[in-house]
Amino acid sequence: METKPTADEREPWVRRLRDGQAPPVLRIVTALLVLSATGALTLWLEALHPEWVRRTHGDGGRGSSIVFVPLVLLLCGMVGAVVAWLVSRQDRRTLQRIREAGVDVAFHLPVATTSTMAAEQFAEPEPVIWTVDDVGLHGWGPDHRGPVHELPWAKTRRIDVATRRWRGQDADYGIRIDTDHGHVVLEPRSGLCRPSRAGQDGLAVLTRVLRALRDRAAPLPGAGGATGDTPLGAPAAPTG
Repeated sequence: METKPTADEREPWVRRLRDGQAPPVLRIVTALLVLSATGALTLWLEALHPEWVRRTHGDGGRGSSIVFVPLVLLLCGMVGAVVAWLVSRQDRRTLQRIREAGVDVAFHLPVATTSTMAAEQFAEPEPVIWTVDDVGLHGWGPDHRGPVHELPWAKTRRIDVATRRWRGQDADYGIRIDTDHGHVVLEPRSGLCRPSRAGQDGLAVLTRVLRALRDRAAPLPGAGGATGDTPLGAPAAPTG
């Protein structure tokens, strides 16, 4: 795939996905723990000075909200820090598996494990990172030495942003890949080692990047029976 990169592929965050760069998670975990500590400190101060809380905010709804907000900060900060650390650990293990396999990777696409196949969830094991090359997409997990799912370009017919109804409005939530066997909806995350989902703008960029990679991929002679031509939703051969 030695071609001039598109404008989307020159974006810094897209280049990091291309290169498989795992950003440090310590800064995010630290920020979330500070948020949690702020909530805990606020609750402690309120417990020491209940009269001040009643005097300042009265006995109405505002009095209950001043207790509720720091409690939310405490819980969200703790849960967020744990989730961020677990996702980072999972992605780093998966990236290590990819590097050990020695495969040529043009792009890395981290996804949520709720990604669906023809309206059903992927069979276990679920991919957490998809790699892209001239053959297609390969789904990897942290506990296997090779891909656990395959989506060959030879069977891919269309790549588009996936949309669903949410509170009466259309909302983009993933990337839909139509194949000869059905369709897959991948739900990309905002980056490697990041638990948050990609936003609407990010989904549009990632969709265009996948289309560009597919369009420049070399044609596969005799697609039927080609290496990696696994039917939609069928796991790759067990490797670990």
